[in-house]
Amino acid sequence: YANGYLQAIAAKTGETVHLVERSDNEIIYIDKFDSTQNSVRMVSRIGLSLPMIYTAVGKSIMARLSENETEKIWNSTEIVKKTEKTVVSYGEFLKELEAVRKNGYATDLEENEKGVCCVAAAVCDVYGEYRYAFSVSAPASRMSEEKLKTVGKLVVETSKRISNGEKVDKNMANII
Repeated sequence: YANGYLQAIAAKTGETVHLVERSDNEIIYIDKFDSTQNSVRMVSRIGLSLPMIYTAVGKSIMARLSENETEKIWNSTEIVKKTEKTVVSYGEFLKELEAVRKNGYATDLEENEKGVCCVAAAVCDVYGEYRYAFSVSAPASRMSEEKLKTVGKLVVETSKRISNGEKVDKNMANII
């Protein structure tokens, strides 16, 4: 039932929405919803696997984990400066996770891929675990600070609704 929400978010934001699942220390893209509103689209694909630490979806899941599990994931991941904005310090990474806990959503501001920004939230499954997350991804040129905050509120509210098993409101009008 998350698909209805994710399709509605893509339509509402005009951006690409990804759904991922955690697999050990990585996330795997399991679904993608493109908006028809913009001609510049994300080149991501279903089945793509990335280390959790480099992505907003990964950070949103990691913010729900214990400190020991977070450290274990960090230490078992090859730390590579993918862009000039990639966080390569564990101390800085922990500060980011604290911000995720405070805001309810995670961001990737050109940390994984130059020119791409993402806003993500984790989703609780029926077993009470946070193995899934979704993100709104856009070219950096379309992700202003104002849009980032608006999309942040949208993903937090949507995450709550999906986690609670609520049926989708096709208009999504009462979310933002």
